[in-house]
Amino acid sequence: TDSTQSRISFKDTSYNHGLRRPGVNFNLSLAYTWKGLDLSVSGKFVGSRYDVGGFRRADVLLGEYFIVNAAAGYALNKSLRLFVDAQNIGNKKFFDIRGFNSIPFLFQGGVSLQF
Repeated sequence: TDSTQSRISFKDTSYNHGLRRPGVNFNLSLAYTWKGLDLSVSGKFVGSRYDVGGFRRADVLLGEYFIVNAAAGYALNKSLRLFVDAQNIGNKKFFDIRGFNSIPFLFQGGVSLQF
C-alpha cells in the first residue's frame, strides 16, 4: 500500500503517520456573542507530511501551514441579519494534496432573512 512502501527505495517501510497524514494537526477557535453581534476567529495548523510523488518516483514532502479565518454577524432584528466571512486571511499558499491548489483569500458578506 502507499502508506507502507517507500517511493525512494521501493522497499517496504512505514511513515510515522502515513501518506498525507501530518504528525501535528490542530484547530483553534474563539467566539464572542454580545447583544446580537457574533464574532469568531479560527486558526488551522497542519504539520509537514508526505504525498505520492508519482509512478516509481520519490514521495514529495508537503510543508506545514497555518491559516486564519474570521467571521462576524449582526442581527438587526428577529428576521434580518448581516454577516461577513474571511477565509485564509494571510493568503497563505498551501497544499493538502500535491498538484491541487489551496483556497486563496476569500471574502464574502451578505444578508440573511428569516420569516
